[in-house]
Amino acid sequence: MNLILSRKFLSHLVLLIAITILLSSCVKVNKRVGIDNTPSDYELKLGKARIALPIQTKLLDSVQTLSTSQGYIGAFRTESCGLATFSFATNFCPTRTDWNLGKDAVVKNIYIKLIKSSTSYLDRSQSLIPQTFHLYRMTRIIDTTNKYHNGFDPSKDYIPTPIDSGGTIYTGKDTLTIFLKKSFGREILNASREELDSTYKFIDSYKALLFTCDPPHQGTIGGRLNCFNLRSESMSNFMYLTINFQPTWQSGLPRKDTTLLLMFGIDYAQNFSTYSSKANESEDFKKYIDIEGSAGIKPYLNPILLKESIDKWAANNNYDPAKIIIGKATYYLPFEANNISEINLSYPQYLYPTYRDNSTIPNYPYFTILKDVYSDNNNAGMINKSLKCYYGDFSTTLQKFFKKDKESVARDPELKMWFTPVQVTQSQQSYYSSSTIDYSSDLYSYSIGKINGPEHADYPYVEFIYTVLP
Repeated sequence: MNLILSRKFLSHLVLLIAITILLSSCVKVNKRVGIDNTPSDYELKLGKARIALPIQTKLLDSVQTLSTSQGYIGAFRTESCGLATFSFATNFCPTRTDWNLGKDAVVKNIYIKLIKSSTSYLDRSQSLIPQTFHLYRMTRIIDTTNKYHNGFDPSKDYIPTPIDSGGTIYTGKDTLTIFLKKSFGREILNASREELDSTYKFIDSYKALLFTCDPPHQGTIGGRLNCFNLRSESMSNFMYLTINFQPTWQSGLPRKDTTLLLMFGIDYAQNFSTYSSKANESEDFKKYIDIEGSAGIKPYLNPILLKESIDKWAANNNYDPAKIIIGKATYYLPFEANNISEINLSYPQYLYPTYRDNSTIPNYPYFTILKDVYSDNNNAGMINKSLKCYYGDFSTTLQKFFKKDKESVARDPELKMWFTPVQVTQSQQSYYSSSTIDYSSDLYSYSIGKINGPEHADYPYVEFIYTVLP
């Protein structure tokens, strides 16, 4: 009997507890109780904003153009940017030191043969146009003391008498052959034993060679840029000196023909370029901004004006710029183009901010891309052909404009940015490893395009998501 009563008591107790919990869960809670008493200083504010980019036009300043293997030569004339010329210089020396040329050596012929690596042009009709190349002797060697695209002084760096035999017509084929004057071959045959035994003594005596291209005729629009491999490979990319001589290592031998090889690209080749578009540099805001390839004129983001725009935006919203945290910042560079063919030929595939880095190697500055390019899900400035716009993220860099004062912004070289084409390289160390993507500024290929400027109705801008700290 007691056992039965105890079980009934327990069942009623459990039921009572369940009813109590059920009733208590139906009580309404006003979550706004006390919210009006929360100090505004403790509130986080989230938002999204857009600021116009103060973009001007400016040439790149002294682009490092030393190369261990590539020489660029050609010329363009365009309606928007005028004339751009490309030339290169390279050291040369014999491939071997044990020349035994007997006596009475006579030069039969001397010529250069280089293999084309690539070409670029702005119109397919220009891919096979004839261009005239010349070869000159320089008065100096190529080394790291002079390493920039504008490091050629025509008043003192070369002898203006060509050593090629009348100019070479090149039409973009796979191989370039330049025939030289025999007098230059005779000078090489006069090299001393000391010069032949030492590569650097030979280079110091004979200096470098300069390859140039005539500009398109006045009034002619178009051109082509040609890249040649300077590294010696499979009997290509050499200077060939064919001679006839009298052997002296045994009496009674008949005269003999032989071909001597000289190679290029010892240490470095230096690429030079000039741009008449410098006349288009301007601090004024324009409706359109030119994008010229290589070291030509580019969109330049004025850091002081951007800082002023940011501070003005913050003041209008009663924000302290130092308390703003950038979650994501994306720039947009809209453009106009007539058709997809124009975009494919004239516009680079990427445009991303680049700055002149003075920190990595002292006295050896070079242009490098912002590290923001490696941020997650960054479009890296890739062109959107259907929307006619470039866009990419640079959140960390924009954050600096909020954190730094105006004087600090002016001193920071990373905040002086040009929008330049980008070279994307994908590599994989092994079959089992994941591939890696590397981004670098492409300052060798040539292209011509335009983006909308600040005076255009569809102007360039940065859009950012932000948090205002209490």
